[in-house]
Amino acid sequence: MQIIFDLDDTIFEETTFLHNNGPKYLKKRYGRDFVLQNANANNLSDSFGLEEHFRGENFSDEKIEEEKKRVNQDFWNKNFVKYTLQKAKPGVKRTIKELYKEGVDITFLSTRGKKSFGEEDFLKKIIRTKIVPGLTKIQLKRSGLKYKQLLLVENIEQKVDFIKRFRPDYVFDDHPEMLEKVSEDTNAYCFEAPHNADYKFKGNVSLVKTFEHDTIYDLVSEKRKLEKELRSKTEIFDSSKAILFADVPKKVKETPKFLNPLFYRKKGTDVFYKLVRGVAKGTFIKKVDPIITGLENIPNDGRPIVFVGNHRSKIDPVITTIALKDPVKYAALLRMFQGKENLFDLSKSKVKNWLSAWFITAMGAVPIARPNDENFMSINEKSFAILAQYLRWNGAVAIFPEGTINRSPETQNLHPLRSYTSFSLAIKNNAWIQPMTIVWFPKNLDIKNKVAIKFDKPFHSNNMSPKEAAELWMDISNKNIEELKELSEKIKEISKQSISNDEKELGIQKTLKKYKNETAQ
Repeated sequence: MQIIFDLDDTIFEETTFLHNNGPKYLKKRYGRDFVLQNANANNLSDSFGLEEHFRGENFSDEKIEEEKKRVNQDFWNKNFVKYTLQKAKPGVKRTIKELYKEGVDITFLSTRGKKSFGEEDFLKKIIRTKIVPGLTKIQLKRSGLKYKQLLLVENIEQKVDFIKRFRPDYVFDDHPEMLEKVSEDTNAYCFEAPHNADYKFKGNVSLVKTFEHDTIYDLVSEKRKLEKELRSKTEIFDSSKAILFADVPKKVKETPKFLNPLFYRKKGTDVFYKLVRGVAKGTFIKKVDPIITGLENIPNDGRPIVFVGNHRSKIDPVITTIALKDPVKYAALLRMFQGKENLFDLSKSKVKNWLSAWFITAMGAVPIARPNDENFMSINEKSFAILAQYLRWNGAVAIFPEGTINRSPETQNLHPLRSYTSFSLAIKNNAWIQPMTIVWFPKNLDIKNKVAIKFDKPFHSNNMSPKEAAELWMDISNKNIEELKELSEKIKEISKQSISNDEKELGIQKTLKKYKNETAQ
C-alpha cells in the first residue's frame, strides 16, 4: 500500500506559524504594527492586509502583486529555519510509525521545492535544491517520521502530475482544489485548515477534521486487510515462466550503507561512469550523432528508476550512457563478463574480450545468465539483489528485457519477452519504469545521424502485476518505434531526391527539427 502525505498544514502547522511570526517580521520590515485581519488566510498578504498597506503607498496593481510575492518569499527566507524546528502535529508520529512498521510505503510530497520570486541565480538554486531538502529531512527526523521517499516539487501542477502517475492508495493534503483533480485516481482526503474551512467540496474528496491516530489509522486498516487477503489468494508472478531471468529475491537483509561493501563499489563505479561518459560523449557523438528526445521526461528528483529499453545493438548501453547524465547500472549478458564476447565489435581477440569484461565491470554492470549457463538461477538471483539494492538507495538501473539483440527489426519491433523479471524488479522496489526506445537508421542512409533515442514519460508500477507493466511498456515501445521508423522513411525520401548534398542536408535537418519539436509537445 502506498500513501502520500503533504507536509505544510497537513503534517506541520504552517498557517499557525505564519500568523504567530508574521507581526514581528512585518514590524521590523515596515516599522509599524500589523494585526491579523483574516484568520482563514495562509499567506502573509491576505492574513495581515498588506494589499491595503501597499495601496496607501500609491503602488500600481502590478507593483502590488510583485511586492506581495516578494514579501512572502522574504518572510520564509528569514523564518524557514525557525519553521523547521517545529515538530509535527499531535498524533502524526504515532500514526506514521505504525503504518511504516506494517510495511506501508509512505511518501511526503510538498511544494517546498518552488522557485523563489524573480530570476533564480546560483545561490537561490542551491538553497532550493540542497538546503531546503536538507532542512526538511532534519525536520522529519526530529519529529520521528519515517518514510519511503521525500519529494519536493515546484508547484501544484507537478504535484498533480506525480499523483496521477503514481496512483497511490491514499492522498492526504490540505488543498481541496488539488485533491479534486486527483480524486478519480486515488482516495483523496483533505485536512481541515483555516484556509479551506468554508470550501464547498466537489467530487470524491472527503474532509478530515484533525490528524488523530485512530481516524487515519482506522481509515486505511480496512483496505490494508483486504489487500493482504487478496495477496494471499493471488500470485502476481509465476516463477516457472522465468526462462531468461531468475525471480527477484523477495527478502534482502538490509545493511547500513557504511558497512555495505556494495555502497563503496557503487561510489567507485559512479566516478568511472562519469569519466567514461565524458570521453564517449565526444567520441561517439562525432561518430553516430544520436538524435535524443524526451530527456525532459526523465525524473531528476532522486526517485528509484528502472530504465527499460528495446535492444538493437551491442553498444546500446554506450549510446544511452551518452544521453543520461546520472550514473545508471546495466544488466549485461554473463558471456560478456566471461570474456566470450566483446561489447564493441565482433572480434574474437581474447585481449579485447577481457578488456571489454573489465570495462563493463568497472561501469558497475551486473551479469545476467541464460538458462543454458551453469548455475544461472543463483547468478541471476545475486545480480538482481544488487540491482534491488541500488534502487533502495534511490539509484537507477537499466535492463533490456528482450534478452537478446533484435536482428530482424524490419519484421518485428520487439522480441517476445521470455519473462517479466525486469518489471518485477521495479514493482518490488517501488521504482518508476522509464521507457527508452532505440532505433538505428539503415546504413544506406547517407546522413550523420545513425541512431535515435526517445525517452517517454515514466510510469509507476503501483497496483500493476509484472505482466501488466510489461504490456504497457511494450505498447509505448511499439508506438515510439513506429514513430521513429516514419522519421527514417522521411529522411530516406530526402536522401534519394535529385538535389545537391547541401540541399539534402538542409532538408534532413528541417525534418529532424520538426520531429524534435513535435515530440517535445
